[in-house]
Amino acid sequence: MELKLSDISNYVVERYGIDLKDDKLNKLKGLITSNIDISKFQNIETLFKFMDKHQEIRERIIAEIVVHETHFFRNVHQFLQLRDYILPNLIRKNKKIKILSLGCSTGEEPYSIAMIVDYYFKGFKRDISIVAVDLSAKAIEKAISGIYKKYSFKDYAEFEELEKFYIKKEKERYILSDDIKSMVQFIKGNVFDFLKYTRETYHLIFCRNLIIYFNEKTMKRFLDLVLDRLDKSGFYIAGHSEILEKIHDGFQIIFLGETFIYKKRSIYKPNLIEERVGKSLNRFVKENVPKSSKKEGKPVKVERVNKEIDLLSIKESIFRSLEEENYKEVADLCREYLAKKKEEDIGIILAYALMNLEEFNESITILKGIKGMNSVLKYHIIKGINYYFLLQFNRAIKSFKNALFICDSSIYAYYYLGLIYEQLQNYDMAKKYFKKAISNRLDDNCIYDMERMDRNLKIELGEFVKIANEKVKKIEMLMKE
Repeated sequence: MELKLSDISNYVVERYGIDLKDDKLNKLKGLITSNIDISKFQNIETLFKFMDKHQEIRERIIAEIVVHETHFFRNVHQFLQLRDYILPNLIRKNKKIKILSLGCSTGEEPYSIAMIVDYYFKGFKRDISIVAVDLSAKAIEKAISGIYKKYSFKDYAEFEELEKFYIKKEKERYILSDDIKSMVQFIKGNVFDFLKYTRETYHLIFCRNLIIYFNEKTMKRFLDLVLDRLDKSGFYIAGHSEILEKIHDGFQIIFLGETFIYKKRSIYKPNLIEERVGKSLNRFVKENVPKSSKKEGKPVKVERVNKEIDLLSIKESIFRSLEEENYKEVADLCREYLAKKKEEDIGIILAYALMNLEEFNESITILKGIKGMNSVLKYHIIKGINYYFLLQFNRAIKSFKNALFICDSSIYAYYYLGLIYEQLQNYDMAKKYFKKAISNRLDDNCIYDMERMDRNLKIELGEFVKIANEKVKKIEMLMKE
């Protein structure tokens, strides 16, 4: 019996959902023929049934398919952004957060996530779940044990302080705490099958250095499944060599410091304004126009009232969508409202929605077009955040200092100024502003101006204070070196 590459390819696709390239198929062929006397089998089907029944052979095939090269906080800049940007963003927008680690190998990746959640966001721990999936039974078994060697903890200086809280050393063994192990649910399975059959949607999906094993067709099929399972407010973290925009047009790249992540590309929804306005008008006419007037055909001047009803209806929809954090719809509704009537508060909300959609330049353009906002705190905060993410630090500094002139206990302003000076490696100034963020209480007078736009602001600011505290410690260590 001859074992062809096409036979092996069909087997791997059917069993594991992976369409391998020829170099991998040749390695697999060598592995199979060196471990199994294929002459004993009548046909390909009986050979593959034999392989399915023997776990040791399956594990060796899996080991050949994927490389389980991993360690804690690998590609550390992604985990720094998980702490500084991704989790604060998700916590602000969602009551419950579901995180998925695909191709989790021996567990270092999901456990790294768990440590960051527990240490920096302990108050939200109950609302954050982590699921990790891998094809290898041996890898999952090791992950569940939570026992590692020193190699798994290389290159994690930025998070070294977490070690004393979560890791116990016994000779050459590094043993994770039960608290961290209990935060991750491990599942042995084919990632394709998991994505196809799970009913959950996830707010953050880690899948690093897995699709490099796929051909282009399989990559697209896999990313289609990922998009189906990714929440509209969610993020996708890929390996640094996996540039998704070249493969699939459903992802939008976001550059964050020295790394990048992905989100779903905005999908425009049908404009529901006409439907809402039509219902408002029909209701008004039904309730306010006398039946006799309708019968006699007498004209009833309701145009001005109708316009006000239209605007009230749209404004009501704006705030409802704002509560639901559907920022695309908020932006559409604000534009519709502003086309009928200029109103500064609606312009501010439009700028805020665009900021959350990462449309930073457009958000700034809207803000610049609003007059008389120099004394409004939220105006300067939103402008500063836009400039920060555009890496226009001088303008961001000016905006946040204007905010502090209005309210000298604005934690938002102090926190972002600390981030900016940290990026500029001006550690004295970064330390100064982070300490200001820590020492200032949550001033209701300052919060009120932003509160309608962000129902979780006080909670988020509390987390900012905690992160600022850690950054002060880190900066003090850097300054000693």
